[in-house]
Amino acid sequence: AKPKALRKLVVGEYEFPDDTEISWVHIGSLGKIWAACPRLEQLTVQGGKIELGKIDAPALREARFITGGLPRKAAQSIAAAKWPKLERLEVWLGDSSYGAGATIHDLAPIFEGKNLPALEHLALRNSEIADEIAEALAKSKILRQLVSLDLSMGTMTDEGALALAKGLKSAKRLTSVDVSGNYLSASGAAAIKKVVKTVKAKDQRGSEEGRRYVAVGE
Repeated sequence: AKPKALRKLVVGEYEFPDDTEISWVHIGSLGKIWAACPRLEQLTVQGGKIELGKIDAPALREARFITGGLPRKAAQSIAAAKWPKLERLEVWLGDSSYGAGATIHDLAPIFEGKNLPALEHLALRNSEIADEIAEALAKSKILRQLVSLDLSMGTMTDEGALALAKGLKSAKRLTSVDVSGNYLSASGAAAIKKVVKTVKAKDQRGSEEGRRYVAVGE
């Protein structure tokens, strides 16, 4: 039976990392839920090997995809989704060693604000391409409508932070930015703090033999 009255759905409800490693939980295909749950307002998907199909969610207001490695096709599904009422979007992109495959081009529709007229809170977290995301957001249309932005837990360096800071000067509605858990120096974090009222920049990490990693993979 199709649960047409369902408003909230959590797939992969467990505490990470206390209960299990995130990439050990295989979600599989969720492509049929969109037609089955047309009144869905809140969705959380936590795990790995996620397939989303063609997303058409007319009532969805909050969507969270928490993963150590988001497959490229799933990222493309999110970027092309139809969810006109979506206010909050949180995506953990993850580690390529655990299935992450999204490129900056796959995420382009998000930056352009396509199909996201109501979006105010955007989180693109835990990403290996955090610098590229920061640079794309600095030039994006979506930035102008955001109230909060979360780019935490990734591999962002001062290069990305400085580029983002320039773009944030024109983001008049933005009041909060989270860049914690990246690879910023004090000056990189300070550049963002100069232009945004509230900035979270704690727990910056140091590269290991010149290599940088996302916070959550396995």
